[in-house]
Amino acid sequence: MILKRRPTRYDIFQKEEMSKENRDSESDLGARSIVTAGAIAEPGFGARKRGQQQMSQWAWKRSEGQVERIRKVIEKAEKAKSKISQRKREWDELYKTKPSEDYEDPQDVLAIKNAKENMGDFKLKTAEDYTVPEHLRINAEQKRNELAMLESIIHEQKSAMNRSILELRDFKVETIEHMKSLAVELKVIQSMLDPSKHLPIPEVPSMNPDEIPERKFQYDNETLQKFKREQAKQVQAPRMVEGGGFGAFEGFGGQQQAAVKQAWSSRPSTTTTVRSYRAVSARTLQVEDAELSELEKEMIRIEEIQNLYRQKKIIKQINDLVISFDAELRLLRHNKLQLDVRMKMADLRHVTLFRGADATEGI
Repeated sequence: MILKRRPTRYDIFQKEEMSKENRDSESDLGARSIVTAGAIAEPGFGARKRGQQQMSQWAWKRSEGQVERIRKVIEKAEKAKSKISQRKREWDELYKTKPSEDYEDPQDVLAIKNAKENMGDFKLKTAEDYTVPEHLRINAEQKRNELAMLESIIHEQKSAMNRSILELRDFKVETIEHMKSLAVELKVIQSMLDPSKHLPIPEVPSMNPDEIPERKFQYDNETLQKFKREQAKQVQAPRMVEGGGFGAFEGFGGQQQAAVKQAWSSRPSTTTTVRSYRAVSARTLQVEDAELSELEKEMIRIEEIQNLYRQKKIIKQINDLVISFDAELRLLRHNKLQLDVRMKMADLRHVTLFRGADATEGI
């Protein structure tokens, strides 16, 4: 049985070109016969010659087009053959670089050898012949080092919390000083307003003695005067109980204290001074209200509106200071609670390490 070769695309294309050429040649012969018949019917030799020239030019142009198409087809086929041959060479080179079946990478061989020599014999901890490696054994020195490290960490965290508390204390002192200055400014503004338009002044907090223990042994003139009065009261109390025992000196002291009390009682207080100032200013305004012009009255109203705005603004600033301090205090309280939890866990860890160190020393 003879197998026929399967025609390629190039063979099919050549057959098609040949069939086209046959059809073109048949059409050329038909056209020539028609032209020849016309030439015979047409009288004159010049017309027949021109017809032959036109037919020859048309046939030449058509043959040139066929040659160009055939040339392009041949070039395309040659390019395809060159690509096929190049691809075949690349495959041959790739197959040449393919290792054999029994090939082993030298690096892999070296790594396997190193692992076999240095990996050792690993056993389960539950095995009867298991022994703890030297670098994993626990001793008293290691436990003491862990105890020292734990104590240093505890001290560092407590010191950081103490610094945070002191920073918040300093922030509170600055806030109180700022609030006092704003309160003084607010009082000055309210002294220029009618009492019916006054807004309540927010209360300015004060520092507790427990918050400033370092100032316990600090003193000033006011502290000394207060201490002197307390000492004088302590000295006078037993004398009054005994009925007096120093004669003229006691009378002299009583007269002096009476004079001091009279002087302090006769001294006008700040509240009385402010009230008298307000009353005088109100009477002055009532008297001068009739004598002021419209422009001056308008200026007074503008100033009053400005003072009312400044009063609200200062009160808002004081409240904002209180809110900001409360927020910082809440945040510090949250951090303190977290630190308490960590310190409790550290205490438990400390006890565990201490018992481990004691046990290893016993061994």
